[in-house]
Amino acid sequence: MEPLLKYKLNEKKTVDWSTALMLSLLIPVLAVFFIIYGSSNPQVAETIKPAIFVAGEYSPFSGEMVDEYGIASAVIFEAMKEAGYQAEFKFMPWFLGQEAAYESEVNHDIRGIFPYIKTPDREKDFYFSSPILDVETSIFFNLKNNPELLQFQSFQSLKGYKLLPIEGYRYPPDIQKISQTSFFAKDNVDAFSKLLTNSQVQMVAEATEVGKEVLRENFPRQQQDIQHIPLYSVPFYLMASKKNPSNKRLIEEFDSALRSLGQEGIDKIATRVLNKIDEKRLVILHPFSSDGQLKALFDKQDKNYILLANGTKAVVEMWPDSYLNASISSDLDGLNDIDELVQVRILNGPLRRQILFVDARALDIGGSI
Repeated sequence: MEPLLKYKLNEKKTVDWSTALMLSLLIPVLAVFFIIYGSSNPQVAETIKPAIFVAGEYSPFSGEMVDEYGIASAVIFEAMKEAGYQAEFKFMPWFLGQEAAYESEVNHDIRGIFPYIKTPDREKDFYFSSPILDVETSIFFNLKNNPELLQFQSFQSLKGYKLLPIEGYRYPPDIQKISQTSFFAKDNVDAFSKLLTNSQVQMVAEATEVGKEVLRENFPRQQQDIQHIPLYSVPFYLMASKKNPSNKRLIEEFDSALRSLGQEGIDKIATRVLNKIDEKRLVILHPFSSDGQLKALFDKQDKNYILLANGTKAVVEMWPDSYLNASISSDLDGLNDIDELVQVRILNGPLRRQILFVDARALDIGGSI
């Protein structure tokens, strides 16, 4: 018997036309099947494309040491993932980041920068996404130097005051019209330091939660000296340089994915990140008075109190001087010593998100959200 794989050199070859016809019909069918199957099967789908994005230190919205790199970063990561991109984040000062993002012309370099407000000069150089987040902006001032600003009524009442601009920032038109100092702050930490120590600096404009975070983390002893006036919410965007022609499509794909997430999806991401941030500052509230009741006030001057459940979770918004500079010497039973009241934000129960004042002796550091 001859081997099955042996060819006879002189054997005349014949063509099976029925087989050839079947193959000619089958190949187009297989091609269509592969296109349909391949586009829906993750195992053969197109490889996710890496994309580098730059942000500044702007906790809780962005930051290298913030959980999930901040709320805005987390939203961008999820939307880019939906659009087929693997987002990577780099952090640098605003003015350096914007310049680096603008000069980037290729896909393997920086693709975009955030969170930024939209201005006419930026629109000349960058594609802007749909708004990522709406962020409340406030004017911060030193209560010791300018207590009259508590009576703020309108931007007209700010005439004659000086605003300290921060390098790399652009402000909404109303804030831009306020007189500014002849010098800049290098970042928002420097801005609040000057607001506390330099009488020429009367105001700093900053996102409300960002300003409060800067004070809480860097100036806890002076935090009570700084007050803020909420103004309005400003939309923040992702922007990508027009020098890279691929960025127009990137922004379009991002916007489509952002619409798919919807406001509910964005809110869930924000809540998830904020919970992680709050967990690091969590305190548990317990009753300490003889009647076993956990009491709280809506305002330091209130005469009436509200009851909280034992074990209520909260974060401290502002520690009293006695926890930062001195020892507690009083032994009062109840909410009688105003110096011992702590401003907290409630995390659970019927008063969730409410700002209240509780006696410092009710605080217990520990637990998890």
